[in-house]
Amino acid sequence: MQRLLRKAQSKDDTERYDAVIEIADLAERAAIQPLMAMANDTSDDVRLAVASTLGFLGERFKDATPVPTLVEMLKAAGANNDIKLRVIESLGMIGDPQVGMLLAEEIDHQASAPDVLKEVIGAIGKVKYKPAAKKIVKYLEHDDEAIRLATAAALGEVGDPSTIDALFKAANDVSSEVAGNAIISIGKVGDKSCLARLFEMLEQEPRLPAVLEAAVNDAIKMIK
Repeated sequence: MQRLLRKAQSKDDTERYDAVIEIADLAERAAIQPLMAMANDTSDDVRLAVASTLGFLGERFKDATPVPTLVEMLKAAGANNDIKLRVIESLGMIGDPQVGMLLAEEIDHQASAPDVLKEVIGAIGKVKYKPAAKKIVKYLEHDDEAIRLATAAALGEVGDPSTIDALFKAANDVSSEVAGNAIISIGKVGDKSCLARLFEMLEQEPRLPAVLEAAVNDAIKMIK
């Protein structure tokens, strides 16, 4: 570890990047603080590696220590969407609910950046930030299938019952993946009042595709 930490102080960008990757491979908790000190590295590649490694180590050791540093990296990212994506992904991996409000604010800033928006929505699901449910539910109708998919899954993790009707509507999405995610999320969020509607889905004609029928049965089991 000490050898790699010395290497991480090199003036050569490639050497610093390689050091971070090797530190990640060691997967030691003791690396968190030294990596946090590299959050403002002059190299984008190094910062990307630092953000990823902090997320990995934070998740591995259930340690929220890197969160403030990652938050500062997000604020300093400016127009660099690659950094934003990596930092948001890492915040989601760590799963600290305290970043929920920050992530909810990012939704409004990322409407024109679908890749970042999808990651923000996914991270909100991972930190289970319920107050954001009303902000993300509208993205069940987004033109981008990947965003609808992320939203359907995130709402199941967030667990706000006020989104049930929207999830039932999304269960008819043209994408079977989105529909399946929405149905499973109904199972995660819903209560016994949803059962009748789920049973109706099994009886409808034409019959649901097998994959969606399986999702409905899973949702019913979750609620029962």
